[in-house]
Amino acid sequence: MIRISKKMYYAVDAVLHIALTQNEKYTISSRALADAQQVSTRYMEQTLQQLVRRGILIGTRGPRGGYRLARPPEQITIGDILAGLRRNGVGRVEDIEGSPAGQAVLIPLFDSLVRENIERLDRITIADLISGCRNDGRRAAGDARGGRHRPSAEKGSRKDMAIA
Repeated sequence: MIRISKKMYYAVDAVLHIALTQNEKYTISSRALADAQQVSTRYMEQTLQQLVRRGILIGTRGPRGGYRLARPPEQITIGDILAGLRRNGVGRVEDIEGSPAGQAVLIPLFDSLVRENIERLDRITIADLISGCRNDGRRAAGDARGGRHRPSAEKGSRKDMAIA
């Protein structure tokens, strides 16, 4: 019922990628995330900045800058990520001029279905997705498309570490 836009998909994928690959010493650049998802760096940067404003990511500027999670994966839900990216009107049925019966029955029904989907997304954490990736046995990050860590500017390290 909820339309998941490309931007929403890329945002959740980026947060998952960061969660799978981060540690306290390293951040991951917007370029590495964009390359991994095969989107432009500018597009990815705009999405990541929205996540910073929502308190999901912490961004560090500069040549060794990048992104890391603002809180533990157990405390970030899919609903948190999508809430910052929804446009006005998403999350409830549009005002529709229909029959009185439709307005009385269908709009509340569809509003309820949308609300249930949002509530479900609010219960799924990034930690749940990480667990799913690891239980599935697939390589979750750092495939042949790239993805490199950048040392956090806060830590002062200069080594780049390739993602396995």
